[in-house]
Amino acid sequence: MKFKFLFREKIIFIISIIYWLQFSSCSDREPTAPVEITRPMYLSISPNSGDLAYSKNGIINFIFDEPMDIGSFENKFSLKDKNNNIVSGAFAQNDSIVTFTPKTQLEKSTLYFASLKGSVKDINNNTIGVNGEGIFSDTIEIANTWFFTEGDYSEGGFYNIFLRDRKQGKIYSFKNLYELGNEISSLSAPEGFAISEDGKYAVISNTSKNQVVVYEISTNQNVATFSTNAFPANIVIKNNIAHVISVNGKQLTSIDLNSISILSQNNLSFFPGKLAMSTDGSTLYTFDQVTLDLVLLNPENGQVIKRLNKSIANLVAGEITFDDQDQQLFICDTKGKKVKVVDKDGNSINDFYSMSDGKEPRQIVISKENLILAAGNKVYQLSKSSKEILNNIEFENNVQSLTVIPTKELVYITLTTSVVILDLNTFTILKVIDLGVSGLESIISSPVKN
Repeated sequence: MKFKFLFREKIIFIISIIYWLQFSSCSDREPTAPVEITRPMYLSISPNSGDLAYSKNGIINFIFDEPMDIGSFENKFSLKDKNNNIVSGAFAQNDSIVTFTPKTQLEKSTLYFASLKGSVKDINNNTIGVNGEGIFSDTIEIANTWFFTEGDYSEGGFYNIFLRDRKQGKIYSFKNLYELGNEISSLSAPEGFAISEDGKYAVISNTSKNQVVVYEISTNQNVATFSTNAFPANIVIKNNIAHVISVNGKQLTSIDLNSISILSQNNLSFFPGKLAMSTDGSTLYTFDQVTLDLVLLNPENGQVIKRLNKSIANLVAGEITFDDQDQQLFICDTKGKKVKVVDKDGNSINDFYSMSDGKEPRQIVISKENLILAAGNKVYQLSKSSKEILNNIEFENNVQSLTVIPTKELVYITLTTSVVILDLNTFTILKVIDLGVSGLESIISSPVKN
C-alpha cells in the first residue's frame, strides 16, 4: 500500500512539473488582438457649399471618425470647374482629417465643384459606411461641396451694394459681398438714388416730399436736404454733380457734391421721364412722357439739344443706359418689346434686339463686350457684337432691377423679396439673400470699394 501511494504521488508530481513548464514557457505571450471591422464614417467637408471669395490657395478637407487609407482616395475624388476641367493635386492625412491640396493655384473668380465617391477605406481596410451599410461602389457620391474663388471683386475689399425699397422708405446696403450693412430709413417713397463717384455720398429723391436728400455713407448721416418741383425721380452723377429730374414738375436740378449746394435748377418745357448721361458729362438723355420723344439736354442749362421723335412705344417704362465703352445709349422699349440703340449725338436710333419670347425689356447694364438685360422674369446675357443671346436664367418672379459691380464679375439682381448674386461668367446663382420685404426695387453698386 505504501508503494502504491508513493507511485501515485510521483505521477502527480511529474504532471505538475509538465504543466508548470508549459505555462512558464508562455508567460511572455499576449492574447491575439481582435480584428477591427468597424466601418469608417464621413462627418464633414470644407469649404462649405456656397462659400464665396474662397482662397485661390485653398484646400479641401474631409473629416472622418477615424484615420483613413489615403491611397484609397485615388480616382474616388474629383475637383472640377464649371467646364469640367479637372484640378490635379495630392492627398495628405492628419489623424482623421484627409486633405486635398491642388497642384497649382486655383483660377480667380471661378466656380469649383468637389466630389468624393464610395469605396474609400480606413487604415484597417474597412470600406466607408453610410447608416451602417458599406458603400462599395465608386459611382455613389458620399460627399460634395462647391465654392467660388476670390477675384478682382474681393481683392482689397468689396463694393458696397445699395438697394432701394420704395414701399418701406428705406435704402438697404450690403457690405463684404452679402452682409447687411447700415440702413437709410424714414424716406418718403424714394424713387431714384445714385452714389457719388468717390463713394462718399448717396443722393436720394424723397419723391412724395418733393425733396432730394444727400447722405454721407460712412456716417449714415443726412448732410443736406433740397427742395424741388413735383416728384423728383431719376438721378445721375457725373464729375461730382448730381442731376435730378422732377417728372411732374418739369424741372432739372443739379447739385454740386463738392460744396453740397444747389448748382442750378432749370425749368423744362416737357414732362421728363428716365435719365442717363454721356461719359464726358456733356449730354443728358431723357424722354418726353407725352410725345415719347428721346430728348438730349444740355446739363448746364436744361436746354434741348435734339429730339428723336417717338423713340419708344406707348409708355415710358424701361430704363436707359449709356455705354461708356462704345459711346452709345441703349433704350429698353418696354411696350415695344425691343432694345434700341442711339449714338452719342443722337444722329440715329436703331433696333438692336427684338424680344422673340414676348418679354418686356426693363433694364440693361453693361458688362465688357456684353449686355445684361432684365426682361419679365428672366435675365439675359446679350452679345453686343453678334446681338445673340449667350445665356439666360429664369426666376419665379419678375426681375425688378440689376447692377454689375465695376470689375464685371458679379451681377446683383433684385426680385420681389430677395436679392440674387449671379456669377457673370457662368450665369450661375451664387447666393440668394431673402430680405422678407415686398417693396424692393432698384439696386446699384458703389463705384469704389469700401
